[in-house]
Amino acid sequence: MSEERKTPKRTRDVQILMRLTPKENELLIKRMTEAGMTNRNVFLRRMALKGFILRLDMKDFKETNMLLRSAANNINQIARRVNENGSAYRSDINELREKYEALRADFAGIREQLTGL
Repeated sequence: MSEERKTPKRTRDVQILMRLTPKENELLIKRMTEAGMTNRNVFLRRMALKGFILRLDMKDFKETNMLLRSAANNINQIARRVNENGSAYRSDINELREKYEALRADFAGIREQLTGL
């Protein structure tokens, strides 16, 4: 009357061997822990099949950062002038508006790229 236990047939027949340095293995274990997982095979399979790599073009961010710094400098110059003279030049304000619009367009482009991920 002993009931035989049948082992289900494996559905994953392809085996992949991977070698890591000790530091890479530590990082792998750290990432597994952060993900709340304890089974390395499950973690690696999920990352390989469902994970993604995010690659950003930092050129856009650098240009936007440069515009942001430039606009901040212009604001400071206008504030100094207003504090000294009580008024600001129309050309300074127009230049600041142009830089603001360029910043807005850059951020919209970056947002659009990130949305497509």
